[in-house]
Amino acid sequence: MMLNTRNLTWFFRLSGFLCLSLGACQNDDIPDGPQFAGPQDRGLVANALITEASGLAVSRSNTSLLWTHNDSGDPARLFLLTNTGEDRGIYTSRMPKIRIGKT
Repeated sequence: MMLNTRNLTWFFRLSGFLCLSLGACQNDDIPDGPQFAGPQDRGLVANALITEASGLAVSRSNTSLLWTHNDSGDPARLFLLTNTGEDRGIYTSRMPKIRIGKT
C-alpha cells in the first residue's frame, strides 16, 4: 500500500493549525485562591505506637488537638495529640479488624 503524499501534507497542515489554535486559546489567568504557607516544625510525635500516621484531623471541640491513625494492619484506634505532638490518649474502637484477602 502506497501512502498518498497529498493526504499526508493535508493531515500535517491541519494538525499544525489545530495545535497553534489550541495554544492560542489557553487561559493564562490564574484565579485567586487560598494562600498557604510552607511547612512548619511544631514538635515531635511523642507516642511510640504511632509508627505510620495516615492523615491528621483537627478536633472539633478543641482546635489545639489533632486525631491521627496508623495505616492498615493496625487495630481500629485513633490517637489524640496536641498540636506540638504530645500524647493525649488513644481511642480504641469496638469494630472488628478488617482484612482484605483470604477469609
